[in-house]
This record gives sequence, structure tokens and C-alpha cells, in this order.
Amino acid sequence: MPPTTSPVATASDNVSDTVSETVQPEPPTEGVAPEVVDVPRDVVEPGDCLWTIAARHLGPSASDADIDRYWRFVYERNRAVVGDDPNLIVPGQELVLPEER
Repeated sequence: MPPTTSPVATASDNVSDTVSETVQPEPPTEGVAPEVVDVPRDVVEPGDCLWTIAARHLGPSASDADIDRYWRFVYERNRAVVGDDPNLIVPGQELVLPEER
């Protein structure tokens, strides 16, 4: 009776011709705020008020009505930073400036 042999797997039998790439896991996105990039910002300087920040951003050709409307948008956008009183901004606060409306 001939000896029985079973197929023997060698290391080369399991090697693929392609190289697998290490995939990095995606960072979690749930509960993480998206990063804001290229958004105009202004840092409150001593003596600033939302009116002066709006006027500075809109430029010298802005009318009083434009500035009045815009400072209210700045306040609306930054209420979490400024608080309930738009007259109480603090030097060093960073405000996100919305697009002109």
C-alpha cells in the first residue's frame, strides 16, 4: 500500500501578489463639532463695541443702517460668546463674523 500523503500548504501558497495598505480608522464624528475654516473673525480690543467691530469689518463706505443691521447679525452669531447683553463684550473675545446680509 502506498503511503498516504496530504497536501501541505506552504507560506508561499498564501502570499498575494498585491500589498495590502494599512487603513487608519476614521476619527469619531458623533458629538464632535465640525472645524470652521476660512471664516472671518475679529478679536475684541479695548474700547470696542459691536458697532465699531461691524463698522471696521464693513469699511468706510457702509451706511449707519448697514452697520446697525450688521452688528445685530454679529451679536446673533456670537451670542454664546457675548452673553445676553450685547453691550458687554470683553477684550480678547474672538467673534465669528457672519457674511454680510
